[in-house]
Amino acid sequence: MRHRCDNCGRHWDQCELQAIKNYFQRVEPGSIVPSGQCPDKDCGALCYPLDPCGVNRRRAEKMFSILTELLEWDAQMGHFDSPVWHHARALLNSIRDESDKLRGE
Repeated sequence: MRHRCDNCGRHWDQCELQAIKNYFQRVEPGSIVPSGQCPDKDCGALCYPLDPCGVNRRRAEKMFSILTELLEWDAQMGHFDSPVWHHARALLNSIRDESDKLRGE
């Protein structure tokens, strides 16, 4: 499997990646887990696995779409008051906030 550096954009094989220095200072709880550190001596940023087919992205987009439809239905029905609906609303808001941050909004 190939991995992409989040800084320089170069691609590396798993065996080329270095161990992540200062892991807990560089990786936020709940964020995507990096696969290693860029071996380029001028870089050293975090690397993440490539998803060449976009399978994970498509699955996440589909799940987001379904969750959005469920919550729209919930709003039309007058909002159900149960823990699962509260969790679904919180998750959708969290995804929207994270997407806005990634887009710089």
